[in-house]
Amino acid sequence: MDILEKIRELEQKIIEVETDPEEVDFMIDFIEDNFDKFRYYFNAVYEHVRGGEVAKLRLDSGRYSTQEYQDFVMDKDTSRKIAHDSAMDACSIINRQCDAYGVAHICPDVIVENERQMNRGEVADFAGEFVYKVFQEGKHNVTLEQELSNKNLIYGDRTKMDAAYSIAREYGDNPPEAYKKQNVIDKIRSREQNEAINLSEAKNKVKEIDKELERRKRVSSVIKSKICQSPTRSGNIKSHIQKM
Repeated sequence: MDILEKIRELEQKIIEVETDPEEVDFMIDFIEDNFDKFRYYFNAVYEHVRGGEVAKLRLDSGRYSTQEYQDFVMDKDTSRKIAHDSAMDACSIINRQCDAYGVAHICPDVIVENERQMNRGEVADFAGEFVYKVFQEGKHNVTLEQELSNKNLIYGDRTKMDAAYSIAREYGDNPPEAYKKQNVIDKIRSREQNEAINLSEAKNKVKEIDKELERRKRVSSVIKSKICQSPTRSGNIKSHIQKM
């Protein structure tokens, strides 16, 4: 099973497990946002490599001073490292979601001394493979033009979009009026507005979750420290942990 098939399996599992449509949308958007970090990392690598070569040409031709060249390279190197760290975090989050929904890990795990750990090189290779897989799927997918052609639709005085609506009606359960142009345009605009609001709310929710996780980590650290200092109190402390 390749990367994209594993992603579909995870997202299908989310749809099957979650009963609240809003929670389904939030979780799938959350997963997709994390996968998008691999694209950002790929872009950062591209800008670092190609930008560095162009900057060297400018240095050699006297258009860049040594300081300007060094500043440029350091800036791109920093951006690449930040994007790489972000991709590492995304891998961690995605694999935790795989565990939560009972599917195989999508991102790489490296076994070190019987413990699963992530390796920067493995994650970098994975990001490149992910971007390549997406490109290959986009390259080989049947386009709308091909789909219309395969169905031998006679356009006549209809636009290709009108013909596309005919295909959509064949595959969907929506009534014909759902495919009227103005209705479709209104729905798209409404959805775009709602998605902008939902994205903002989702980001706030993620920040709240992160803060809560950090708080729990701090509390857990304090409690573990107390257990080590006073073993006789471990029973009460363990009871406290279970109530958290």
